[in-house]
Amino acid sequence: MSQRPSTSTIVVVVLAIVVVVAAVVVLWTADTTGPGLQVNGQETSRQTLDGELQDFSGSTLFANSYAQNGARFKTTQGAINSFAGAQWISFRVQRALADRILERRGKPVTERDVTNARKALRQQGVFQGMSGDATDQLVGYQAALTKLQSVAGGRSALISALRKEARNARIRIDPRYGTWNRSRLGICPPAGCRQIAPLLPSSQ
Repeated sequence: MSQRPSTSTIVVVVLAIVVVVAAVVVLWTADTTGPGLQVNGQETSRQTLDGELQDFSGSTLFANSYAQNGARFKTTQGAINSFAGAQWISFRVQRALADRILERRGKPVTERDVTNARKALRQQGVFQGMSGDATDQLVGYQAALTKLQSVAGGRSALISALRKEARNARIRIDPRYGTWNRSRLGICPPAGCRQIAPLLPSSQ
């Protein structure tokens, strides 16, 4: 894949991390109060995460990517599998870390960055099957990582900055969505760390 710092590369690159996993359901419960994810004190509620995961589960692009790698994106009951859920949490953590780095460098994401990211993802067909909650988060994720790649000076510098930030970050995840593995810089599905959703994008 191209290593140019273009908006069109980030999500496509992340799709390459998919591995063959057992289809384990991500459970949504009636109790959606309280934080589902905390990154350096920034909280995301369980209700917000559940809405995003439900929307994400309809993604045609991600479902096809999993299928091409011999894995199921959703269980036979129609719920997203636990590795895909962990991958979603990984996207969210990456975005939070990238936003923090950009704010510290005085180069926050702008409306223009968001507009460009949305346009690029729409052209790639990334939004097919999703309606709102997940698409908005993917746009923010794309805008933040694309901006950081440009500010840092390339993909290698982007990954280095994210790795440093991740090692120093305070990350807490509700166990129903997975756990943060600091030593491997990834999100473990609820069933354990035999498979892990890497936090860092591919270097390719």
